[in-house]
Amino acid sequence: MVMIPKVSIIIPFYNCAYVDQAIESALNQSYPSIEVIVVNDGSTMHLEKLEPYADRITILHKVNGGTATALNWGMDTASGTYTAWLSSDDLFLQEKISLQVEYMERNRIDLCFSDYLLITDAGTEWMWSVNESFEEIKGLKDVLSYRNPINGSTMLMKRTIFREAGFFEPKYRFTHDYDMWMRLMLKGYSFGYIHRPLIKYRTHPASGSMNHQADIRLEMNDLQVQYEEKRRYKD
Repeated sequence: MVMIPKVSIIIPFYNCAYVDQAIESALNQSYPSIEVIVVNDGSTMHLEKLEPYADRITILHKVNGGTATALNWGMDTASGTYTAWLSSDDLFLQEKISLQVEYMERNRIDLCFSDYLLITDAGTEWMWSVNESFEEIKGLKDVLSYRNPINGSTMLMKRTIFREAGFFEPKYRFTHDYDMWMRLMLKGYSFGYIHRPLIKYRTHPASGSMNHQADIRLEMNDLQVQYEEKRRYKD
């Protein structure tokens, strides 16, 4: 009997009205071996949206500390060979996990990301976000020096990475994912890219990326300076 690797899907949740839709998309994956872990990061609203799923998912409750702290607890609790992160306002397409696991197993890589569809707050698709093809790993290494081309909800990673390279850095409240990709690139982990959309990324007025542009830019500038210094030293 062929053993298929288990995938843990982590959903950080803070007062998000769309969390039930995110959970549905995780549970409806075509891939047969998943666990879904929702980490409630001190929410005071929309907790009732978790109740219908209580017998099918793991729900962790903590005081508010930011997305990185919620992800870290979820990743530390996870039991899968692979871990995925799903923002509570985004959606996985049904074949997302299946396609990525097959790709990663076949190519023997550590991380895999993809394109994504942009949707409105009501869920209407309005754009396919297309990245460079990233056929060469050097291309991704270069792009990371001036922007983050990776949507965190598209990523699938080996769980062992967190034990080896460390968890998300909470001091970067909005760019903890950017920091992680840079660190893993510099440490030599292998990245893969699927040139098709595997998630739906929701754009809406309450999203952090819409409301904290100045803070995001400051954090990105700091990370880019560090990345270039470490990259020059390493190269």
